[in-house]
Amino acid sequence: MTLITIAAPAYNEEKNINKCISDWTKALEAEDVKNYEIVICNDCSTDSTKVVVENAQATNNKIQLVNHEVNKGAAAAVITAGNKAIGENIIFIDSDGQFPTESLREIIRGVKANPNTNIFGYRDIKKDNLPQKLGTKLTSFLYNICNPKRRLKDASCILKSFTSKNYQNLKLKSSGLNVSTEMSSRSAELKQKYVEVLIKHRPRVHGESSAAGVKVIKHGIKRVSILIYFIFRKAGIILGLLNP
Repeated sequence: MTLITIAAPAYNEEKNINKCISDWTKALEAEDVKNYEIVICNDCSTDSTKVVVENAQATNNKIQLVNHEVNKGAAAAVITAGNKAIGENIIFIDSDGQFPTESLREIIRGVKANPNTNIFGYRDIKKDNLPQKLGTKLTSFLYNICNPKRRLKDASCILKSFTSKNYQNLKLKSSGLNVSTEMSSRSAELKQKYVEVLIKHRPRVHGESSAAGVKVIKHGIKRVSILIYFIFRKAGIILGLLNP
């Protein structure tokens, strides 16, 4: 099978990242994927995330660690991990442990069945607080208004797989937690083929989400702003003023 990359951002995930790496490896092995790499971007963590990943590297040479010298935010870490990936298919996932092994297996099965197509996960029930759940619903609602022929059940879910070529064509520019929404919007703009698969989502066990507390409002505003930006971009493309 062609090379699969697992690409993940990590910021202060010392209590989660080792379990995540173990879960990702188990998922790959369970789906008989031997040709893989795991690329983790440590976004200048202030805890022992870097050391934990380095220890994992010592027992698995398929793990690649990339370090940001300054904290750049979740989106930048996702983009760095994606840019370092060399796989023909790149699977993006969080390192907070909220996606169980079976969810990653569903994405891998989708990749194996559709190697030339993007695979987008959608959560049946998002195991987060109420404001985050409402933000996710609103994001998908606004995305679907903008893209009625390319509707998604969960536009802001990060658990997605892109072919290497499709990922490179996205030319992502997001900051904060908005990268998953930009992924969906750019993919729609470029009319990339995709398949949705149902995945599970579980509560975070350790640490705190980057969108916890009042920060959920800040990130919600940014997500809405990105979707409004793409609505105007779509109008510009239709009028011939912009290129996709």
